[in-house]
Amino acid sequence: MPPFPLSPQPAIPFVKICGLTSRSDADVCMEAGADAIGINFFPGSKRFHPLTKAREWLAPFSGPGFPARVALFVNAPFDEIRAASDTGLFDAIQLHGDETPEFCASVKSLGLPLIRALSLKTEADLFQIASHPADIFILDACAPGTFGGTGQLCDWSLAADAVRRYPRLPILLSGGLSPENVASALSAVAPAGVDVASGVESAPAVKDPAKIIAFLTAAKGKATNTRLFR
Repeated sequence: MPPFPLSPQPAIPFVKICGLTSRSDADVCMEAGADAIGINFFPGSKRFHPLTKAREWLAPFSGPGFPARVALFVNAPFDEIRAASDTGLFDAIQLHGDETPEFCASVKSLGLPLIRALSLKTEADLFQIASHPADIFILDACAPGTFGGTGQLCDWSLAADAVRRYPRLPILLSGGLSPENVASALSAVAPAGVDVASGVESAPAVKDPAKIIAFLTAAKGKATNTRLFR
């Protein structure tokens, strides 16, 4: 399991693959060298995966060499988040909705590292980071009425500004990333890493092994483990 909280400037970019719905997809991510996987517990998402299903395969998916497991919530009740935390299946909690800093602080009190996703539209959005209790931030595209996974590009110039303003905070870039543009995004923004969902799928919630491997190779700047295709 990679360390949490994440270093603001890791030697090799951190890569999180989000929206997994099966052990087979998780195995692909592990073999390809992903640092973390995300399970989406937002019922309004195309990648929604209920906890009852996730428990069936997440328990043995842990230990040295396995990606960290992140539970993603959008405007969920505190008790629902606590129930997931109490299972012991997750290494971090991600909040991707309209949660207030006070609510985020309550979630952080559960004892797991907190990842906060923020949609960037204007420079004013960057000020949310300054006094926020989260351990790690994900900067995503601004798409009104949605909560990530849209395939729309984040504003890289604003994201790069955030990285410069907050050099001691781990910041991940998300939004519209793919094997074709992730290297350019990392060069332009210089984040601690990246978070991807739709960019490595053949259909919503269906991960594409070839795209996952291509994404990891492009992001980390070296060939990843390709034995799945041998």
